[in-house]
Amino acid sequence: MFDFLFRKKLPKHKETSSPSNSSSHITIERVSSDTSSTDDFKYSVALENGHYGYIVNTDVLTDVNLNAIEKQFVQSINEIIDSPNSLSDDIPRLPDLLPKLLQLLRSNDASWQSVVDVINQDSVLVAGVIKVANSPFYRLNVDVQDLEQIVVHLGQKGVREVVMSVAFKPIMQFKGNKALQVASKKMWDHALKSAIASRSIANHYGANGFDAYLSGLVHNIGMSIILKTLSTTSELTEIPNSLEFKKHVALLSKQLSIKIVKGWNMPQTVVDAIAEQIGLNNSKNSSSLGQILLQGSSVSMQHSLMADTRWKALLEPAINFEDLFTIPSCKKAYAELNNFEL
Repeated sequence: MFDFLFRKKLPKHKETSSPSNSSSHITIERVSSDTSSTDDFKYSVALENGHYGYIVNTDVLTDVNLNAIEKQFVQSINEIIDSPNSLSDDIPRLPDLLPKLLQLLRSNDASWQSVVDVINQDSVLVAGVIKVANSPFYRLNVDVQDLEQIVVHLGQKGVREVVMSVAFKPIMQFKGNKALQVASKKMWDHALKSAIASRSIANHYGANGFDAYLSGLVHNIGMSIILKTLSTTSELTEIPNSLEFKKHVALLSKQLSIKIVKGWNMPQTVVDAIAEQIGLNNSKNSSSLGQILLQGSSVSMQHSLMADTRWKALLEPAINFEDLFTIPSCKKAYAELNNFEL
């Protein structure tokens, strides 16, 4: 399985972009015309398969049909997606202050004192921001315990990222059995890495880095609902490791993610970018942010597989993993993730 996953190198891309302040006028490096879109799709699916195996902690995904219990589980997730009441019954609600905070963080005109004032209304958020801001990843190199000092040292972009990561972490994690907790943590790591990689790629093109970061952070929020539902399904004592179950989960989690971000009144550009992840891959019809998110998520998945010693050992030793990236923006994003530590 993993020989296939990493035997094929990503197709070469051409530099076609010029930086712009508006992502709608940005041309993202895409697959060149002499590359088979079928091959690129196969690579994308293989990468998702490998990452799913990593999440559920299995070396091999089995090629078997869904059993009766798994079919029932898939149906229950479909019912959540179709239910008009699921936003209140099954899908997590945002903290009351988060919509206002998100609006402030997306505005270039908001005063940073107003941001500090909103954060200060939630002691848990304050403590989380201070903790993350002092983590090795942000490297403030000062003993910062004051929120206003953090704003000064991190600057506009840094504060946006720290606040969003702290605010969304409790929404995307939960208590369950050990296997599900491990899977949940890996999914949260994937969300953070996708956010960082997407922001890095957006910055390369002069696109909106915060919308890219936000898209990466919430693009697979639906998977947290699936894991939580698994934790309450007594008939399933472990996460199924079949290709068929993974295929259903991959689609359902994306559909759930779209419903959730719509219910949270996320920016339409973010909603559209997440919606474009269903079936489009490198389609020329997708938006710049959709392309950035696709690349950012792929960089995140590949980085996680390489960072785990066990999974790295399954790869062909002759392949230098970072050589799979021929797009400069993706190589830069991958390098940035090497410093990722919270």
